[in-house]
Amino acid sequence: MGDTKDLNDQQAVEKIRELANDQICLFCTVEDGQIVSRPMSTQGIDDDGTLWFISRKDSEKNDQVNADSTVYLMYMNESKQHYLSVSGRARTILNSPSSELPLKKVIIGTPKTVS
Repeated sequence: MGDTKDLNDQQAVEKIRELANDQICLFCTVEDGQIVSRPMSTQGIDDDGTLWFISRKDSEKNDQVNADSTVYLMYMNESKQHYLSVSGRARTILNSPSSELPLKKVIIGTPKTVS
């Protein structure tokens, strides 16, 4: 197994772009003290490392994020044996009041990588 590294600031953003851009992750929320996971596709990564996801307006994960904004994201590139774990806070943003697909914005915490 490779080294585990705690990254911050620009190093973290660069690693997120390298391992998470256009990838599917396990998007984990907390409900009643339990972790709830589901696959989600990363829709974008801002210059500050903010990750974007799309979620149906009536999705249970939106309720979970509104009740407890703590989220965990797990990415994996099995062929390279690269792994990325991101913890942070999420919030749901409606891209328009009538939209069926609000954007979910995830603010990163401290990513940990294993390569």
